[in-house]
Amino acid sequence: MKSKLFAAVLLGSFIILASFIFIGRGSDKVPYIIPLQGDQIVKELASNESFEMLTKNIDNPDFSVIDLRSKNEFKKERIFNAFVINFHTKSFKEEILSLDKNKTYLIYCKTGRYAKITSEIMKENGFLRVYNIQGGIDLWKKLGYSIIKG
Repeated sequence: MKSKLFAAVLLGSFIILASFIFIGRGSDKVPYIIPLQGDQIVKELASNESFEMLTKNIDNPDFSVIDLRSKNEFKKERIFNAFVINFHTKSFKEEILSLDKNKTYLIYCKTGRYAKITSEIMKENGFLRVYNIQGGIDLWKKLGYSIIKG
């Protein structure tokens, strides 16, 4: 009787421990979970979180990186897989609003200022998943993350 009780307690403890290990895993990866339709996430991410998101979604067709700087700045240096939508053009808002609202966007500018403004515009217009890189490309480079030159 005691051995069955001991085995049951041991098994129960193992199940609880395993649950914590496997459920706890990935809890720091919340930005990479695709939310249910209708859930909206607009968030500023630190460079390390942005880098992790970028590398985990490198082949994801529903993930895009947007550079909000000028085409000349973009040509000089950029973050891998980015495309440019210049914040300072007349067509900026039209270009942003023409994007698929159900995709995930990681956006950046030089210092993060215009990315914050853009993420709010996207939020107000129903985009579901928008992340901006805190500190922009300047902080990204300062922290040693890779960029594409030329």
